[in-house]
Amino acid sequence: MSGSGDSPRRPSSLSGTIASSAARYPENCFLFLFHWKDGQRPPKDAFWAKSQTFNDATCGVIARRGHPPILNGVSRKIIAIPLDPAVLAEDGVLKPFPLAAFDPAGEWDQTFRIVGSRGYHHEHFTVGWLRLRRTGVTAEGFGLQLEERIAANGGTESRLSISMECLNDPWATPRRWTWKNEFFDVSGDPVRDLGGEIEGRADGDRLRLRQRGEVTRRRLRGPWTISLNLLEAVQRREPAASEPASAFTLLEDFRLSKPGQTLVYTGTVPADLPVPGPTTLHRFTQVGQGLLPIDYCLDEQRRLLLVTSMNKALILDRRETAESQVEELLERGRRFQRTRGSA
Repeated sequence: MSGSGDSPRRPSSLSGTIASSAARYPENCFLFLFHWKDGQRPPKDAFWAKSQTFNDATCGVIARRGHPPILNGVSRKIIAIPLDPAVLAEDGVLKPFPLAAFDPAGEWDQTFRIVGSRGYHHEHFTVGWLRLRRTGVTAEGFGLQLEERIAANGGTESRLSISMECLNDPWATPRRWTWKNEFFDVSGDPVRDLGGEIEGRADGDRLRLRQRGEVTRRRLRGPWTISLNLLEAVQRREPAASEPASAFTLLEDFRLSKPGQTLVYTGTVPADLPVPGPTTLHRFTQVGQGLLPIDYCLDEQRRLLLVTSMNKALILDRRETAESQVEELLERGRRFQRTRGSA
C-alpha cells in the first residue's frame, strides 16, 4: 500500500470509485468493499463512496496482490477451496451434533442450520434453518414435510414449506405435494405479489401442476426428484464405492428441469469433528447440469450431519438452537431498521 498522506478520494458513485481505483492502481491490486461506520476515520490508502443502502459510508480498501487484506486490524485468510468438514471444524463452526439412535428407513425429525461464508476463515454466519420430517412410513412410501426459514438483511425473511407423499425409491420421488413460498417485511407482514403456492401430483412420468388457478402438465423421462428430497434419499443409501452411478433429473421448485444429475459414493472423509467416537464421515457427491458439486456427509448410522457446496453448508443441529440464532439475526435487522428510521 502507498504510504502517502493524501486525503482519500471521494468519487460521486461506487462505479466512479472502482474506476478511480483502476486508474490509481492499474495493476497488481484488487478491491475490497466493506461498511465504514460514522465517526471512524478510513485509512489513508482508502477511497470511499456513500452507500445507497446504509447511512454509513462504504469504504473500499486496496491491497497489493500477495498481501492479506486487513479488516478491523485483523489479517484475513482466504479459503482457497470449497467449504468442507475440515475447514468448518478448523474455524469452529461445527458444534456437538445431536446424537440419538437413528434408523434412516423409519420416522425421524432433523433440523439443519443454514450457514454461509464470505470466503475467509472465521467469517461464516448462520442465515436460516431447515427442518425435515419423515412420517407415515409404509412399504410403498412415506410422508415428507419440509420447513425452511431464511433471514435477510434488515429483518426481512422468506419461508418455504413443502408437504409431500413420496415413493420409497432411491430418489424419494414425490407423488403428491403442496409447495408454498412466502416473503415477509421488517414488520413481519407478508409481501404481496411475492412467493407463491404450487399443488401437484405425479403419475409415472407425467406431472400435473396447479398454480394461481392455472393447470400445467409436463412429462419427465427417467427418474426425477427435487433437491431437498435428496436430503432424505441419501440417508437410505449404502456407503459402497461399487454402486454404479445412475442419472436422474432434478426439478428445482417443481419447475426448472436440470437433467443429467448423478449421486455417487466418493469415500470417507477424515475430519476433526466435535462428536464422540470415530471422526470419519461417509461422503456422497452430487454433480450434474446447472449446479455446483454438492457433498453429503453421513455418520456410521447413515445420519446426515453436513451438506456443503462452495460457500454454503447445512449443519445438523438442535432445533431450538437453530431457531434462536435466526430469531436473533432477524431482531438485529429489525433493530437496525428502527434505529435508521428514527435518525
